[in-house]
Amino acid sequence: MPKHVSPDELTVVFDAVAGLNAPASLEEISGQVTPPLSRRTLQRRLAALVAGGRLSALSDRGGRRYQVGSAAPSPLAATQPADYPPPASHLAAPLTVEEG
Repeated sequence: MPKHVSPDELTVVFDAVAGLNAPASLEEISGQVTPPLSRRTLQRRLAALVAGGRLSALSDRGGRRYQVGSAAPSPLAATQPADYPPPASHLAAPLTVEEG
């Protein structure tokens, strides 16, 4: 049976991330958590906070950083207009040709 993690333990980790300039690395967060947690325990607490939506994680690989709230929008999203892709009705409009 998995160990029950108290909300107080998660709050300590959340407060450590909130107190740092976001986004923060695991090492930076570890230095702020009192009492100190093992690296793996801290990773589990951070994962629980990410799963609960209180923190966001940037990068799925090494060098992962954590910040309060949701992750920054994708850079690709900023390069596309708000109505991209265009609605299908736009493509199905009949063409009219005037003869004259």
